[in-house]
Amino acid sequence: MSRLRQWLAGDRPAAPRLTAQQAVDLARAAAASHALAHTLRLATLRTDAGRLVWDVGSDGIGRTLLVTLADATGEVLSIRELGLR
Repeated sequence: MSRLRQWLAGDRPAAPRLTAQQAVDLARAAAASHALAHTLRLATLRTDAGRLVWDVGSDGIGRTLLVTLADATGEVLSIRELGLR
């Protein structure tokens, strides 16, 4: 609901610095040594504590990899493996 209020009020969040493809490329490079790095292909932009953050993950079922990047710097905030092991 808060996004709707922002849109109606004209207070739109800043435009991202990275594109979704750039975020995927950075995530793949950061996780290159991980066996699931080649499965990273889905990028979602979200706001976390007032800053834009990319979550880049795989679209598989079971084990998946999730890489979180800061949009402003491209810094890798976390690399996590989720699901069954």
